[in-house]
Amino acid sequence: MRTLRNKMTAGAAALLLATLGLAACSSDDTESGTPETGAPAATETGSADETEGVEAEEPDAPAGGEALTLEDFGARIAAAQLAAETVHVVQSSTATEGGTMEGDMRLSGDGDVALLTTSTLPDGTEQKMLLVDGVIYMFGGEAAGNKWVSFGSSDGDDDSELTDSFAPEDPQEQIEAMQDAIIEFTTEENAETIDGVSTTKLTMVLDTLTLMGESGQEMIDGGYMDETITTEMWVGPDDLPRRQVQTVAGVTSTTEYSRWGEPVDIAAPNPDDVIELSDLMQRQ
Repeated sequence: MRTLRNKMTAGAAALLLATLGLAACSSDDTESGTPETGAPAATETGSADETEGVEAEEPDAPAGGEALTLEDFGARIAAAQLAAETVHVVQSSTATEGGTMEGDMRLSGDGDVALLTTSTLPDGTEQKMLLVDGVIYMFGGEAAGNKWVSFGSSDGDDDSELTDSFAPEDPQEQIEAMQDAIIEFTTEENAETIDGVSTTKLTMVLDTLTLMGESGQEMIDGGYMDETITTEMWVGPDDLPRRQVQTVAGVTSTTEYSRWGEPVDIAAPNPDDVIELSDLMQRQ
């Protein structure tokens, strides 16, 4: 499993990253399903309708598959996402009220993520971002001669720290890291119909230190975060997420997932339409 390390400055990358996961990098794998040191053992409470002292009944399995459990939800959701390969994402965040991010993402089994998004700021300004083969491009508009600005590769270029900070984490790694940090897990069958399917709502209470490491402790000590984070995810009978809501550092993000498996067109720009960030800075 993975441990997330927060790299996000307050509000700056929230719209782009909040639902694709915390801005993060990964650490060494640990055995599946075993919380890392510092996180209490997770408890599975089952249906949200259960009450204390009443023996829990096994929840009905959603049409098309068995009910998701604490032990298997991570592997099942990750496998379903990789099988679908593509998804359309619409995200809003309280960090940028009135602003949204919308775009397409393509996943692959080797952890590579391709992304093409348009962020709309509250004042109506649009910003296009493209991530292909580990390189981030931002459309520079008139200031860049209507070219894409390349921020370099995450494999060691001068811009690698910036690139790594803005690149979304592989959803499979996010799910694995999340599963390590869970201290409470609740399911609610037939919670809401989203994207035309009846969903199961997963509510997960996560240990901040396990999820974020030392940076989490610093933010807790500074009063910016609580010791736990609550994440809600609505999952269809095909094990694919349809919605996720999460609050981190006072910022609540809501992401809608749709068009799973539909063709997307995400490719690097023509080299003639690209300018390096360093070259652009020299022009200023």
